[in-house]
Amino acid sequence: MQNNVGLFDATSNQLIDVAITCFENKITLDPTFNNEYFENRILRAELHGIKDLIGNIFEGTKPNNGIWEFYVDRNELAWLTDSIGMTKTEGEIKSVTANIHNRGGYPVPFSIVGAPDWVRVVPNMGTLVPNEVRAIRFEVDSTLAFGLWSDSITLRTETGANPFFMGGDESIPLGVRVICAPPNWNLDAGIHPATMNMVLALNIEGALSTDEEDLVAAYINDTLRGRASIRYYPSVNKYTRAPDHLRRVGRGERHHPFSNLGRLRLFAVRPECGHIQVPARQRTGYADSPDRVVYQ
Repeated sequence: MQNNVGLFDATSNQLIDVAITCFENKITLDPTFNNEYFENRILRAELHGIKDLIGNIFEGTKPNNGIWEFYVDRNELAWLTDSIGMTKTEGEIKSVTANIHNRGGYPVPFSIVGAPDWVRVVPNMGTLVPNEVRAIRFEVDSTLAFGLWSDSITLRTETGANPFFMGGDESIPLGVRVICAPPNWNLDAGIHPATMNMVLALNIEGALSTDEEDLVAAYINDTLRGRASIRYYPSVNKYTRAPDHLRRVGRGERHHPFSNLGRLRLFAVRPECGHIQVPARQRTGYADSPDRVVYQ
């Protein structure tokens, strides 16, 4: 039967040592390795050419043809999220948290290892009682330079405290985007008696923006009247934005809503450092009501 039954690492196709037993209508594969070496890996069991007592050959069922794959997830500890990410400005200290969970029935000691030097982890070790959930804080240093940063951080089960712990390392990806601080576009929307909404797509140097860190501001002459960030709207499958609290004095002409106020200008600021304000291009639009301008 040893030649008919095997357990393999599905990624490397390496044959894994197992103890194989058969009793009545069941075949049992008992791995002889330490769990920590195969935690979070996909294994494949194969069974071919097995004969029963009267000589019938079993090659598996039609759906599987004698091949089964499964994911190893036996560690007592686990992250309760798939990834960690944040966006911060240069010079800012910012934190994000992720929870870990003890799914076992015993207290389990842990440590957080592999963190890059620009991340401070608190706490970075401890012990979780059964079913405890604990928040781990990741604090990103203020000196981290502008750009995109990525790494991974590992939750390690300290198996030496109990020989029955399954153990293993649970890694989680960490991503940080460092951007420039936005301009000081403070807006007091309450000082104007009427509003106007604008729906537009931001076109910068020929490309429509899909960056939700981009900012749009509306000025009439030199007065700030509205500001907004780019957002994705699933209902129209587009990244658009209406500047919040765009205000005007007087109702103006139906098809020329700003004719009594002065020149309307739109500006956009990108999160990349070193870029100056650039005009936001908008396509020709129309007024569909006295209080709304739609740009296509």
